[in-house]
Amino acid sequence: MKLPLSNIAAVLALPVLLLMGLLAVAQTASASSRDPYSTVSITGGSVNENAGTMTFTVTLNEPDSRNVTINYATSDGTASAGNDYTAIKNASLTFAAGVTEKEIRVSITDDAVDENNETFTVTLSSPTNAVLGTATGTGTITDDDPEPSLSISGDSV
Repeated sequence: MKLPLSNIAAVLALPVLLLMGLLAVAQTASASSRDPYSTVSITGGSVNENAGTMTFTVTLNEPDSRNVTINYATSDGTASAGNDYTAIKNASLTFAAGVTEKEIRVSITDDAVDENNETFTVTLSSPTNAVLGTATGTGTITDDDPEPSLSISGDSV
């Protein structure tokens, strides 16, 4: 049986066309899974213990067209939750599309105890539509209490 030349060319071209189509689909899927994400980071800070609140700034390195969500929680360093600051557990922060800066506020406890400066950490985790940059911010609570003093009066002990 003799096939016309045009039929032979079509039969030989079919696998090549199929392969090219599969490659195009694979490239499209790969490109969409590599869409660039904004990088989310947090900065630390320092406040006097009588400030009432410490603010941590959370930023995206560039505006994103998607909403970005990040979880966060505090953890003790030398400062103790409940005594020096109010713990935050399993909270989340959402950046609306186009927003690049948000704040996390942590309540600070003022006491009358002379102590060293103390620290605690806010840690970012589980970003959606972003990648983690600087994931921890250290907060320093600066003591504002006077050193204790001792005075003795009189000549007898």
